[in-house]
Amino acid sequence: MEEFFDHGATVTNQKSMVVVCKHMAAVPTITPPKNHKLHVSFMGYVARHGLKERFPDETAAMRYIFDAVLGKTFAAYQTSDLSGKLWWEGHKHIAALFIDVEAMNRCCSVPLWASWRPMEMDIFSVVHSCETGMAVFGFAARRLLIEKVREIVTALLEDGEPGHHRRAGEGE
Repeated sequence: MEEFFDHGATVTNQKSMVVVCKHMAAVPTITPPKNHKLHVSFMGYVARHGLKERFPDETAAMRYIFDAVLGKTFAAYQTSDLSGKLWWEGHKHIAALFIDVEAMNRCCSVPLWASWRPMEMDIFSVVHSCETGMAVFGFAARRLLIEKVREIVTALLEDGEPGHHRRAGEGE
């Protein structure tokens, strides 16, 4: 089956796609490792042949499984101390099934120590796309939320309430 996904022709109709998706949904995603590799090959097959666009309902039904498979590939990079950027470069072709490629490319271009403010929309687009997106850039989303809470608390302490500014002589 893996050889078909890696080198075979595309499925020709919806019925064929349903059969393949049903079969793949029955294959455990994590263990043994050959199953995981089979799922990665299937995701590559779907991406390479544009099956998400041709069969949107069928690929949407596989989204949870695809996300679990993709999350495992990212977790393997994390345990090896490899970066999210490196993971993205190796898995962009399959992650693009549900992660916005342009947003992720922009997020990966920011050094970890830099401010995430300019990337706020992209960060939230990535983390809301799937569990894997949250695993990759959840830290940046949390950092952004902490900054926003800090700004609100500072405004409350300085002004008494957000959007309210004291007039000269008030509260003294």
